[in-house]
Amino acid sequence: MKKLTLLFAILSSFIFVKGVAYAQVVKITSVRNIQLKALYLNCGNELSVSVSNYDTEKLSFKAEGAELILGSRKGNVTLVPNAAKAMLSIFYNDTLVGTEAFPVRLLPKPEVALFVGNSTQPHDSKIAVSKADLDKIRCTAFADKSMTEAIPKDTQYRVSYAEVALARQKQMVTNVLKSTEEVIMLEDMMKLAEAGDRLIIEVKKVERLNYRGEWEIVSLPAIIYAIAIK
Repeated sequence: MKKLTLLFAILSSFIFVKGVAYAQVVKITSVRNIQLKALYLNCGNELSVSVSNYDTEKLSFKAEGAELILGSRKGNVTLVPNAAKAMLSIFYNDTLVGTEAFPVRLLPKPEVALFVGNSTQPHDSKIAVSKADLDKIRCTAFADKSMTEAIPKDTQYRVSYAEVALARQKQMVTNVLKSTEEVIMLEDMMKLAEAGDRLIIEVKKVERLNYRGEWEIVSLPAIIYAIAIK
């Protein structure tokens, strides 16, 4: 693994072994070559711990305010905070060599975007779309790139439920189409569409895949899109 240069903390102390004082430096870094300014609540924050002059194989750890998961590689640990502050204590041969407290933040909300047809650009609500180009829409949810790099196992999102309706003036032209898929097919609905109609899309459920491989619901305000049909 490429050597990491961004440090969470550097703790200096001395430990006596057989009457000899050894200087040591405890380094706690991110597993990836990115800067983490804090740990994220209920997320798997992966850390790498090393102690100069000592064998990493003999390090042990304890955590407060977080679940501690040992990695497959010695010195790698995952902290899953469940409190406002997480504490990691590092031991060498059962002797405490360093303790570090980490601030804990809420995971930022994901962004949600709407795509029309095969477009790779999010739809601009100011632009009307012909019914021929509205054969399908796609609703996606995604994290900021920096968050994806920092905690990739906790920042995969999906839109798991949305409702679509065709409106003409103040009336609904069709029944509400309910979808649990990100790509929503609209051929049948567009057969009834006329110029001046509006397509109303409401994203009702967004989920996040957490580090345990489980999908959980993300709390978001109402997300409603309107597409003018020309």
